Amino acid sequence: MASNSGRRLYLTLGLAILALTVGGVAQAFSTNRAEAPIQKKNGSCGADIGNKAIGEATFNRSGNTLTVKVKMTRAPNTTYYVTLYNADSCYPIKFLGKFKVSGGTGSKTGTADVTGYSSFFVDVADSVNNNDSTIVSL
Repeated sequence: MASNSGRRLYLTLGLAILALTVGGVAQAFSTNRAEAPIQKKNGSCGADIGNKAIGEATFNRSGNTLTVKVKMTRAPNTTYYVTLYNADSCYPIKFLGKFKVSGGTGSKTGTADVTGYSSFFVDVADSVNNNDSTIVSL
């Protein structure tokens, strides 16, 4: 009888360790990153309206912190202003800064506290047009 109790104990401990390991691996591979095209002359709160992409936004979430990298690759040379939006309400969360595009390329990275938010887009506006990314959920 003592050997069966010992086996049950080891089996229970082994299963508990396995469950913790699998849960940790699943969490490590959970989706905390997304990419979205930035559409030229799109001011539709992140809706995909089919306009030409002039760049890409990469969203990385770690807890309640969201890091956004905007990379323009086919954009007119000018200054752009990056604002992160809550896609559920089309309300700005934070102005992430400005940058210049030269030769069609340029980039900007910014971070924001996104506690309570899960859907996002960025507006990469120039002095005339909004250029929204499509919506991502993280």
